[in-house]
Amino acid sequence: MIHCPVAHKYRLLIVLTVILTVGIIVPQCSLSRAGEQQSVIHQLRIYEIFDSNKKAFHDRFRDHAMRIMAKYGFKIVATWESKKDNRTEFVYLLEWPDTETMADRWEKFLRDQEWIKIKKETGEMYGPLVGEIQDRTLYLTDYSPRKALANEAGRRNSWLFFSRVKLPRKMCKKKTCTCNSDIVNYITI
Repeated sequence: MIHCPVAHKYRLLIVLTVILTVGIIVPQCSLSRAGEQQSVIHQLRIYEIFDSNKKAFHDRFRDHAMRIMAKYGFKIVATWESKKDNRTEFVYLLEWPDTETMADRWEKFLRDQEWIKIKKETGEMYGPLVGEIQDRTLYLTDYSPRKALANEAGRRNSWLFFSRVKLPRKMCKKKTCTCNSDIVNYITI
């Protein structure tokens, strides 16, 4: 094969053009997708809880339900406690991509053997932890100022991972805190 400097220059020019094109177009596409408001639905859950065993309810929800829900892709936006008509309520908001995903994940969560066992054990120890349950699916209006609540504008996405083993600090760059033998790692991407 004869070495031709002109052919080599053309190949180099083509490769550089492809690299520059990909380097400019691909980031622009992902930026335009990031700017689009994702259509999501929210689910509002309201549980009647009892003052006599409220601490047991919160312990179970925080230490077990949230961990198991995370395993099935539940995105908990926020949790609250409120008082209404002499009753205490636990309120939380979930974010879902669509109703099909919401139904599928709830079915999987409610059939989770660990959750069934925990719910049975805590019920035997403390009695009923939850009374009436209200469930509402919320659909955003087209003029809603925020299309997604879980990630605030201008903030990076934060994902919450639970693990049973604490990794040495030199292995990862994560903010770690201990919570009832579970290690909660907040990874910012």
